[in-house]
Amino acid sequence: MRLLNTALELDPLNAELYWDLGNARYRSGRFPEAEAAFRRVLQISPTFVSAHFELGRVLLEEGRLPDALREMEQESTEPASGRSAGLAMVYYALGRRADSDAAMRRLEAESAGHWPFGMAETYAFRGETDKAFQWLNRAYTQKDELEFIKGNPTFRKVEQDPRYKAFLKKMNLPE
Repeated sequence: MRLLNTALELDPLNAELYWDLGNARYRSGRFPEAEAAFRRVLQISPTFVSAHFELGRVLLEEGRLPDALREMEQESTEPASGRSAGLAMVYYALGRRADSDAAMRRLEAESAGHWPFGMAETYAFRGETDKAFQWLNRAYTQKDELEFIKGNPTFRKVEQDPRYKAFLKKMNLPE
């Protein structure tokens, strides 16, 4: 975070640096600071792909479900944006299982071939452990975004599964 803050002092209008800062704060559980960083991304670049998704995840972690849903609905419809994953998570948290399942079907149709990590995250959030690990193993094979696994609140429901520790060990990451 020190390096990101230094970079932002040199380039204070760099939306990508704020996106990175938001993700670092999200993964360290500093949700209000993550929210501020993602809001700054959107202030600088209102069409920044995945910024509404990331902000929505922060709001979801804070239990602000209506706000999280609003952010997910504003996300780009590009397959790489995270919109379907975000909607599947928020609908699940709202108890809207049929809507969550429909969003999961869209996510799989859009992203299964190129974003297995996103599939794993979404299944993990929904507590579907076997499917989460199936997609994590695909993400490992495809080398897809695994740098985002450690400290990721989305995986909280699967962290106690012995496969999680085995997966981190396979990646040479400490528990």
